[in-house]
Order: sequence, then structure tokens, then C-alpha cells
Amino acid sequence: SDHARALAAFITPALVFGGLLGGRAPIDLGEADDSQAGKGYRLKIKARLYGESMRTISQKKNGGVGSLEEAFNAALIAGASFINIDNVRGNVDSPAIEAFMTADSYVARSAYSKNMDIDPRRVILCMTSNKADMTTDLANRSACVRIIKQPPGYAFATFPEGDVLDHVETNQARFLGAVFAIVKAWHAAGRPRTKETRHDFRKWAQTLDWI
Repeated sequence: SDHARALAAFITPALVFGGLLGGRAPIDLGEADDSQAGKGYRLKIKARLYGESMRTISQKKNGGVGSLEEAFNAALIAGASFINIDNVRGNVDSPAIEAFMTADSYVARSAYSKNMDIDPRRVILCMTSNKADMTTDLANRSACVRIIKQPPGYAFATFPEGDVLDHVETNQARFLGAVFAIVKAWHAAGRPRTKETRHDFRKWAQTLDWI
């Protein structure tokens, strides 16, 4: 199931940016059993697939959730399409981010910048964590991909261009074309959905479940 959600995460931005989902997509939440397992790396690959960079923000040790929300708002005002809240720890309780995930419009506030109305339906929000304690509302707005760290000395795949990220960057048009081919086939079939009801973001779950 984690593998299926990881694959769904690569297809989801095409549906979101194309306005084809008919609803909101959940937070792409990456969890791991150990540090340096590849949570953030997977997200970088996803952003590169769409020719974008992942805008990474993090909690400040002494700043609390308020500082996290300020960094989040600054990323939105800067126009980031892919935002990753990286390595969250402890209690994560952010009403602003929870509201962002369900609101039709969101007002981003940041120091030294004007307030800006943001369309949250055009932003892919991600999060990585090893030991975060989320609120129930935030967890219900997420789709979790759990990663198990490979043992020491494990040989990852290499390509003429370098590692997987280099390979995706070099062949970005080819891989994005593959995603578009999947979306095209789904659209040609009449944009069907299953009757999956085990996630609050039902249209997303049903659409990607069918795909």
C-alpha cells in the first residue's frame, strides 16, 4: 500500500495542475524507520519530474509552530508549487496548515510582505518526519508513504547521468510524458473512480485508486 501511494504521489500533481481532480489532494507525508532513509529524496524526484524544485522549510528549534507557519506563508508568497515541511518533530499543531488543506482560498501573511490571496488548489504540499505527533485533523489530511532504510553498503541503482535524481532530470520530458499518458488513458475512459471511502479526500482516493 505504501508503494501504491508513492506511485500515486507522482501522478497527483498532473491532476492537480490540470484541474482534473475535482477536489483537493492530501499532504504527501513521508515517514521512515530511521534517519537518511530517503524521505526527502523521493520528494525531490517528484518535483524534478515536473521540472520544478522542492521548496523546503523546517521548524526552528526555539520558534515553535508560529515560525513554521511564517516560513510556510513565505514559500506561498514566493510562488512555490511544491513545498516540503521537512523533518517535523514533536507536536505538530498548525490550524493554518490544516485550513490551507481544505479552504478554497488562503491568505498568506509574512513579515515585510503584503498579505496575499493564494489558491491552495494549485500547491503540492509535502511533509517528512521520523517521530512527529500530528493532530487528528492534520493526519486525516495526509497520505502516508512509509520507507524502510536500506542496510549499510546497499548499492543503489546508477545511470550514465549519475543517480536516480540525475536520471530523472536528464530524461524529464520522457518521464512526464509517461505520467501524461496515464492521465490521458484515465480521461479517455471517462475519468472513472472507484467506491473507495477510507480517506477523507475521497475524490483523490477514488481517482488514484482506479488508476
